[in-house]
Amino acid sequence: MGVIRMKLRTISGRFSFSSGKAQKDDVPARSDAAYIFVHGLSGWGSYDKAYKRMPYWGMFGGDLMQYLRRQGFACYAASVSPEGSAWDRACELYAQLTGTVTDYGKAHSERCGHARFGPDFSERPLIPDWKSGKKLVLLGHSFGGATIRLFSQILASGDEAEQEASGADALSPFFLGGQGERLHALVTLAAPTNGTTAYDLYQDKSFDVSAVKVSRWDDFWGNFFSNRK
Repeated sequence: MGVIRMKLRTISGRFSFSSGKAQKDDVPARSDAAYIFVHGLSGWGSYDKAYKRMPYWGMFGGDLMQYLRRQGFACYAASVSPEGSAWDRACELYAQLTGTVTDYGKAHSERCGHARFGPDFSERPLIPDWKSGKKLVLLGHSFGGATIRLFSQILASGDEAEQEASGADALSPFFLGGQGERLHALVTLAAPTNGTTAYDLYQDKSFDVSAVKVSRWDDFWGNFFSNRK
C-alpha cells in the first residue's frame, strides 16, 4: 500500500467536469480498484441531499465522481459525520463500504458516552461488491485524510480494546482486522497529517474553550450540506 500526500489548492477548482457531449454508459474500466473519496469536517457526500445541488467533489465545476466514472474509474463519495471524530467517521466509512449497520464499538461507545450503533447502510451500500475483494484507493481531503489513515489502521490491524470488550459473536469484522490486503493506496489532500497545534491549547490553563465561537453561517452551512437522504 502506498501513501501519497499532496496539497489541494481548491476542490471546486478552476476546471469544469461537465460535458455537453453524450456519454456512453458502457465505458471500459481503466482500473480494477474502487476509488473512495472522503470529505473533511463540515463536508458532505453522496448520501447527503445537498450533494446533487452542490457536489463536495467538484462543487461549481460539476460532479468529479461522474466525470471520473465516464473515464472508466469506479469512484464513490462517502458521507461520514461532518462533526464526528476520526474514529466515528472511520466506523461509518466501513459500514457504508460493506453495506452494514454502523458499529462504533462497545469499548469506544461506553468510553465516549454515545450509542454503540449508528446509521444503517444495509440497503444502500456505497459500493456494490465489497465481498469481491476489490482493492481500495482511499482519498481524503482535510480531516478526511486523518479519517482514512485511522480506517486503514483498523482495517489492517483491528483494535485490541474492542476485541476484549466484545465477544467473538458480537465483534464487528472491522475491529478484528486482517483486511489490510484490500488497501492499494491512500491519498491525502491538504490533510493534517502531522497533527495540529490546536490541541495544544487545551493544555494551556489560560485558554478558555467556552470563548471559542463558531459563526452562525458555518453552523448553518455545515448542517445544510450534511442533511442526509
